Amino acid sequence: CASLAHGRAGASIACVKGRCELTEAACSPGWGNCTSDWRDGCETDLSKPEACGTCSQRCSGAAALCSAAQQPAMCVSSCAGDAPNRCGDSCVNVASDANHCGGCDKPCSAPNADGACQASQCKLTCRDGWGDCTDAPGCETNVKATDAKNCGACGKTCEAWQTCVAGGC
Repeated sequence: CASLAHGRAGASIACVKGRCELTEAACSPGWGNCTSDWRDGCETDLSKPEACGTCSQRCSGAAALCSAAQQPAMCVSSCAGDAPNRCGDSCVNVASDANHCGGCDKPCSAPNADGACQASQCKLTCRDGWGDCTDAPGCETNVKATDAKNCGACGKTCEAWQTCVAGGC
C-alpha cells in the first residue's frame, strides 16, 4: 500500500482484508482516488476540468478552465494571478506546479521519490529506504535491503566478510 501512485509521503494507508484503504489524506496534494479502485492509487489529476479540485467538480461553459492557483483547484474563465500559465485546459504556474514544472506537461516525479517544483526546477527527495545511487532517474536503489555496495546509504559498502541485512552490515 505504501507505493501507490501519487500517494502522500508518510501517509498512513491501512491494509484491510488485503486491500488498501485510501482516504483523501493519503493522496499527494492535487491528486485524488476518483475511480475508488485502490489498485490504481491516487490516479486522478485534480487540476483538470473533468475533476477540478474534487473528483465530482466538472468545469463547463464560460468557466471551462481549471485553475490550481489555490487549493483546492476551481473552475475559472481565464488564467491569471498565481496560475498565469495555460497548459491545455488548466491554469497553472510552471514555476511551482509539480505536473508542469518549467513548462506544460513536464511532471516533477520519479520512482520512489517525492517531487517539488521550485523556481521551475524539479527537486526530488528520496522516500525512506530508497537512494539515488545510479544515473537512472529517481531513487532506484533500496538501501534498506541486502545490497552490500549500498547498505543503508548510497556507496556504503560492507566489508568482504559482512552481509547487508535490512540496511546494516
